[in-house]
Amino acid sequence: MVPALGADAQDVANWQNATGRAGVPGTGIALALGDPEALRAAQRCARDWQQGILQGILRLETGGIKTRGSVQWFESPEPTLAGTQAGLAMNYLLDPRRPVFAFSPSPTGPTKVSARGTAWLVQHGLDLATACRTAAASVQGEGGGHRVASGATIPGDRRDAFLEAVDPIVAAQLRELPG
Repeated sequence: MVPALGADAQDVANWQNATGRAGVPGTGIALALGDPEALRAAQRCARDWQQGILQGILRLETGGIKTRGSVQWFESPEPTLAGTQAGLAMNYLLDPRRPVFAFSPSPTGPTKVSARGTAWLVQHGLDLATACRTAAASVQGEGGGHRVASGATIPGDRRDAFLEAVDPIVAAQLRELPG
């Protein structure tokens, strides 16, 4: 319990995370110092973050997911939410036998890629860090991360080429998938 805020540490961590994702990290610092106005602002950021996640999941439920061979993918206009959207969708909504890639294109810059799998897929050979790093390098981007959750930054016009490169990598990693 954090007595000055009337909340437990998990709530405070969530509020601070939301302020960082909202681009107002100073609010998170003020929150840590016990500022009551910062608490209200952080709670608003958390509500906005949760609403963004929900909207993204609803987009996926209404046909926003596409498949290509061994992978599934979608576009998310919210780069700070894409990884969370992908993780939740992977665990509760999408085909559990294929990792998911979320693409957040920028109108003037690179496209951010967030990739998520499951522990079960990792147990069967999935290594998204290698897949993202290799596929991103093939399109003059950069990638990496962890076996179950990774990402990349690729040139804005290279999404399809990235998918073309990453699909056979994932297929080879999961070639011994049961069933």
